[in-house]
Amino acid sequence: RTTPKLGDGWPTEAKRANGSVAEAKLANGSVTEAKLAAALADKLPKWAVVNTDGTLLRGTTGVTSLRVNAGNYRVDFGKDVSNCSWAGVQVEVNAAQLGNIGIESDVTDNKRLFVRTTDAADAAADRAFSVQVAC
Repeated sequence: RTTPKLGDGWPTEAKRANGSVAEAKLANGSVTEAKLAAALADKLPKWAVVNTDGTLLRGTTGVTSLRVNAGNYRVDFGKDVSNCSWAGVQVEVNAAQLGNIGIESDVTDNKRLFVRTTDAADAAADRAFSVQVAC
């Protein structure tokens, strides 16, 4: 049976055929965490939390970062991010250290973002930050 439009609550137990989805009908190991992770790996957002010195504090597997010079960083996501959306924020604890963050596609490599952090006066300054990419 085909359904032209699936509404909320479909399929409920009452709407599907008895036994249509059962453990016995799934091959052993056909749905595993590893298989789901592999299938979703390129579809989930990638992210990074970067220290003031450019080292990666934590992030999605395969993401790397480096400090180019004062307030300028490159974050490599290992895949083309030039047509994705990205967002970032400084992650300073001390309000006196907050400033601005700018993010753009790195013109030298479409797998990287160029991140610039500044102080409150908009002068280049090393700041910890978080950046996320969604494609």
